Amino acid sequence: MNQTSQWEPAIRRVGNDNGKERLKKGKTLMRQKHYDEALLEFSAILENNPDSFDALLGIGSVYMKQNQIQEALSYFAQARALDPLQPKPYLLEGLTLARQAQFDAAEQALRTALSLSPGLSRALAALGEVLVGKQRYEEALMPLREALRHNPQQTAPRWLMARIYAERGDLDKAIAELQTVLEIDPEHARAGGQLARWHMQRGDRAAAVNVLQQTLEHVPKEDSTRYQQLGRLALELECYALAETVFQEIVKRHPRRMTAQLDLAETLIRSAHLDRAEALLKKLSLKNRDAAVWVHKLLGDLYFQRQQFRLAAEQYRAAVLGLPEASSELRALGEAVDQAHLSDWQPQAAAFQPLLDNVMAMQRVRLREERAQRRLARQEEDLE
Repeated sequence: MNQTSQWEPAIRRVGNDNGKERLKKGKTLMRQKHYDEALLEFSAILENNPDSFDALLGIGSVYMKQNQIQEALSYFAQARALDPLQPKPYLLEGLTLARQAQFDAAEQALRTALSLSPGLSRALAALGEVLVGKQRYEEALMPLREALRHNPQQTAPRWLMARIYAERGDLDKAIAELQTVLEIDPEHARAGGQLARWHMQRGDRAAAVNVLQQTLEHVPKEDSTRYQQLGRLALELECYALAETVFQEIVKRHPRRMTAQLDLAETLIRSAHLDRAEALLKKLSLKNRDAAVWVHKLLGDLYFQRQQFRLAAEQYRAAVLGLPEASSELRALGEAVDQAHLSDWQPQAAAFQPLLDNVMAMQRVRLREERAQRRLARQEEDLE
């Protein structure tokens, strides 16, 4: 009996160590984005210990990253019920709700987290972001500044403060905040891009180009998504040589990336390298509907520059046929192409151009917003 009594604690220690190891492994897998495997580790802990606070938060965090919102909130609520005085469940709940733009509920959860831990910098930053989302800009400055007091190396509060200053027309302060962001993190492509735009807004093209060039030097070329976004900005700023260099690099690394090839073709068209642009566009596959729309649209722009107006109008019509959201005005233009007389081609093509530009710009905004949501999910700070 004595041997048994001495043996049982050893068994318990092995069990506890196993739980700690599983928890550690689950967090590592979650950071590596192996969400299903992480879920298995956290679930195994709960099988042995249904009241594991950390495992409940782990499962909820996995569901949050997978955008399974109700499941995530359910597990955070269970953790909260186990220990109502712990701030972390409220913080995670607030972050989850904020990502769904449920700002009132997110604010309540984050304020509860801060009532339990007033110096929790991540909650302060998140509260500032929620208040920005509710357009309570002046009120948002207080938690954002407080977050920086606790952790001056955070870039998210500075980014939000810059947005607030810009919103109220204080572009000098906005620019100063983003310059500080880039001093802390020279690879912050989003800050570099916005800073370049604000310099352009102030009419300082030289400063805009300088910021863009410096940011491109710091962002790794292997990070093709951010690198390509900066290339798009170079295109917007009419820095065609710089944009071409960026897109050529991406195409070299990723020969099948259609978006980079389309961006390169657009750059060549805008910089009047029409033969090179035409050769590139004619090599691209039209199997993907979205890509085909862009190919036809860009070929239309190319032919319009060459004053080959019939070819331009026909390419624009082909683009419209692939756009279910095209306006009735665009569709009417498309239907009129076959009835056009020889003298009508130039006005036909000219009528297409601004309408198609607007539709394609809206499409680009939509795709950018979708990418931003995915980026937010990917870049969410590790809260463990």
